[in-house]
Amino acid sequence: MKALIVDRHAEDLSRVQYTDVDMPVPRAGQLLVRLSASVINPADFNLIHGRNLHALQRAVWNFGKPGCYQLPGGGPHKRAPCTLGTEGLGVVEAVGSGLLARRYMGKRVAILAADAPQSGTWAEYLAVDSNRALPLPKDIDDEQGAMFFLNPLAAYILTRELLCVPRGAWLLQTAAGSALGKMVIRLGRRFGFKTLNVVRRRERVAELRRLGGDVVIATEADDLFTRVAEETGGAGVHYAIDSVGGSLCGEVLRCLAPHGRLVCYGTQDPGSTQLPVRQLMLSLARVEGFYLGNWLAMQSKWKRDAVMRQVRKLVATGELSSRAEREFHLHDFEAALAYARSGAGKALFRMVQ
Repeated sequence: MKALIVDRHAEDLSRVQYTDVDMPVPRAGQLLVRLSASVINPADFNLIHGRNLHALQRAVWNFGKPGCYQLPGGGPHKRAPCTLGTEGLGVVEAVGSGLLARRYMGKRVAILAADAPQSGTWAEYLAVDSNRALPLPKDIDDEQGAMFFLNPLAAYILTRELLCVPRGAWLLQTAAGSALGKMVIRLGRRFGFKTLNVVRRRERVAELRRLGGDVVIATEADDLFTRVAEETGGAGVHYAIDSVGGSLCGEVLRCLAPHGRLVCYGTQDPGSTQLPVRQLMLSLARVEGFYLGNWLAMQSKWKRDAVMRQVRKLVATGELSSRAEREFHLHDFEAALAYARSGAGKALFRMVQ
């Protein structure tokens, strides 16, 4: 079968290859899924470049463990050589042994393969543990099913489970023009919190205002701290999420109210982040990290199932839905990756078999 793989990590895309690989064989409790679509996420570039692996190599809990770097939840981290792709959609064509796996036979399922060491969704087939597959109802189409997990789950967990943003409160978010950022705006409309949306370019402002963003700030035109002070009457914000890092993260910290919370969940800016430590001390603000795979691994099965039910409902009603602006075949991966990296919109792989 055909797949996109990376044989070793590199700072560019030169190690991504479209090649023949062995057809996977499902083990006990696994499903063999014939994939039909898979989205390109920022997390895919982190795997290509080895950024998460490098972070784990520096992490305290992995000190002295050079052979296999473990996630805090206890599982091994995906690393090259491997098949790429973090999530996708397909139909279960075969199963390994196990009653649970057999219940999935012939069903259309959304797949989360983010940290599974041997699984990747940029392929014609994959074998995946049954607990990483979710049968989809008919009211969720293939395109939405291919991007069901990462952004919808992260948007919901950040706002409703981690920060629990109350009705009427301000939530500041960076990269507000991203697919996840637009979901957060719609969640704000649904649950009654106000969004203060930060983008870089002025041309994104009108679009996000039409979507329902209460305030949209373009950093190329306005000073973030000044605008936040104006919009909040000098009070600042109690809740913030940042996927950019770098100097912008430090600016967001300046906008926090006393006892404010900032959750960092991405590093689009590869530059270092300078934290105003004394300001954090005086304001008693909190800075936290969030990584979806680790959060899910640390929850009970009951909790994960409850979150999945809520997310599936909000995807179906549109609050957590998104669309791909362009579609590509796997062999057009260079154009697909370039488009995804440009920030022009979501790119989707369609598998033709």
